[in-house]
Amino acid sequence: MSKRAGVPPSESPRHNRSRQVAELLPSVGGAAFRRFGFVQSSIVTRWPEIVGERLASASTPESIRFPAGRKQDGVLTLTVRGAHAAMMSHLTEEIIERV
Repeated sequence: MSKRAGVPPSESPRHNRSRQVAELLPSVGGAAFRRFGFVQSSIVTRWPEIVGERLASASTPESIRFPAGRKQDGVLTLTVRGAHAAMMSHLTEEIIERV
């Protein structure tokens, strides 16, 4: 058995430790999110906070499209399951404020 100099056996460094998905999402998903217009992944990762748990389970943000050369006044496209679409359309103004 070999020992590492200066590092107690119980405190050996792990570079490939397991991590939570939320910790990996901004770095791993960054390019994919930017491809669909999400400059920051926070809209996707915080979707349950924005619309609430119940509506988040029935919807997901699909993309954000901004006018050419601008990063405001974009159009957020959602994917919504069935009957929840009517409820989401009634909450449009509130969702815009929260985003």
